[in-house]
Parts: sequence; C-alpha cells; structure tokens
Amino acid sequence: MNTLFAPHPDFLHQTLNHDKPATPVLSLDFGTINIPDTGFLIFRTPEGTSNKVVISAGVHGNETAPIELVNQLVDDIIAGRLIPKIDCLFILGNPEAMNAGERFVDSNLNRLFTTHDTATPTNDIEHTRARLIMAQTKAFLSDAGHSIHYDLHTAIRDSFFEKFAIYPYLPARTCSPTHIHLLGHSDIQAILLQNKPSTTFSGWTAATFGAESFTVELGKVAPFGQNDLDRLKGISETIRRLLQRDSYNTLPDKLPIQFQVVDEITNTGASFELCIEEDTANFTELTSGYVIWRDANTEYRIGEESLYIVFPNSKVGPGQRAGLLVKPMAGITIA
Repeated sequence: MNTLFAPHPDFLHQTLNHDKPATPVLSLDFGTINIPDTGFLIFRTPEGTSNKVVISAGVHGNETAPIELVNQLVDDIIAGRLIPKIDCLFILGNPEAMNAGERFVDSNLNRLFTTHDTATPTNDIEHTRARLIMAQTKAFLSDAGHSIHYDLHTAIRDSFFEKFAIYPYLPARTCSPTHIHLLGHSDIQAILLQNKPSTTFSGWTAATFGAESFTVELGKVAPFGQNDLDRLKGISETIRRLLQRDSYNTLPDKLPIQFQVVDEITNTGASFELCIEEDTANFTELTSGYVIWRDANTEYRIGEESLYIVFPNSKVGPGQRAGLLVKPMAGITIA
C-alpha cells in the first residue's frame, strides 16, 4: 500500500469507494502520479511530453476485464515494473455502475460524449460522469501535439471475432498502417471503420483532439475476479510499448480484417421491432432478403449483398443505436 491509495490497496478499490487521496500526488524516481478526481490517474514524465496517451476502461460498469487490466498497469507503474516515457491518463469510467455490477445505472454512458447540452436532470449519474470525463480529458489533452486513446470494453454477447476495434469516423481520415499493425500485435482480429460521427468516448476524443482513438472490444463480460487476464496479453503488451515508446520490430502474424460500417440500426419508436435474436453473435452473416427491422411504416431488408451484424440490441430507447451493419472491405472473404 502507498499513501496515494491509502487506506485502499490500489487504484481500483479507491475508485470503487469514491475516495480521493489525502495527498493526491505521488513522486517517483521517473515521474509523478496525480489523482485529480475519482477514477482519474495521470502520470507525467519529469520533462513532460507533447505526445500523450489516454487509456480508459469501465465506461460500462460490468465490463470488468479491462478495468482489472488498467489497475494492473497502474500497479506496475507504481512498483517501477513499467516506466512510461510519455504522459498518460488512466480513466475508470463509471464507478457507480462498477459497484452495481451493471452496464450503467441511469443512461448508457458511451452515448453521452457530446458538447451539446441537453435538458438532462442533474441527478442522472451517467450524464454527470460524462461531463466530468470530458473535462478531465480536455484538461489533459488540451496542449497535446499528438494523442492516442484506447477505450477498452468487453461485449455482452458471443462474437465470431473475439477481439475487435472500432475506428471513429473523421472526414478524409483513414486508419494508418501503423495502428493496424499495432492492433494486429494486440490480437485484434477485426477493425470496424465508422461511417459517421458518434457520441462514444473514442468518437469524442477523435473529433475534439484529432486523437488516434479506438473502442477496443476484448472478449465477453464477466464479474470482477472471474477474468483471465492472460487472454489480454496482446493488448497489454501493446499499451506497455506505447507508454514506453517502444515499437515492434516485426510485423504481426496476422493483420485485422477491416470492415466498413454500412448502416446504423436506430430504434425508430414505439412500433420498432428488431428482427434478430437477442443472442445473435457479433459478425453473424445476414444474407440477401433478410428482414433486419420493421416499424409501422418501414421494413428494412438486406439487399443483394450479404451484411454482418454487430452489437444487435433491441433493449434500447427510441433514437438509440440498436446495431451496426458492416461489410468486409473490398476483396476480403470471411471464411
């Protein structure tokens, strides 16, 4: 235990208890650690760096494996087993939902990252938390020359590709070979290229700071203490290399398959029906003629070309995303 987290053993338990340290700054031989608020931890090198890295987890409270991974990274920095050479911000996104063991308490936090104010009650936990996350992230990245953001998640259903990433849309920007290679080394099997702006955390950091941002899905949801972090060795090693500015010397054994998002399924209102079983695995193929959704006025069918479904979820409110339809980039065949 150290004075930064006392009386708790680590960053995670301090966050779960909503405690702020009596002495929020810890000086190390190779930099300083600061906890500006619950669930935020900043490491700065002695000289400071213009390039910066943000690693976030727990935006959905029941996605515990990435939360435990972030806690492990912080432990290793404090113990001197990991010595970053770049300024970095670690975020545990939704402590209330983490304590409840739920995806969220009031609202889906990963749909609330927007600068446009809404008439939301001030007691909505996730709207309040989103504003705090944006404020802390903005304070950290406001002077960044270049930034990278990995927002780590796990999925609520099975997936043909266990680990995949979503690359936010920015006009005239493509995912660089460097990051495709990094994701390949991270055991990421697929990359979804978004087709329009989104209000996810990674979408917001990309749009606001031009960050190389990714939502990274790392397997399936499990309770705290029931995760096999060995399954996250790939992404853990990549993050460690990013923090140490240590590049890979070889190409990955396999590059991720790139998918283009073709359409976003949106709940259109009271008569909306998603015509897909709730337990449908991510990247399930939907062939020509398949009815995806219908409402009182519209029926959406797959055309001549098969598409693949990702994140199907009928239990969302009107105007919210009920799934993504994607297709492989030209020339790619899914076996």
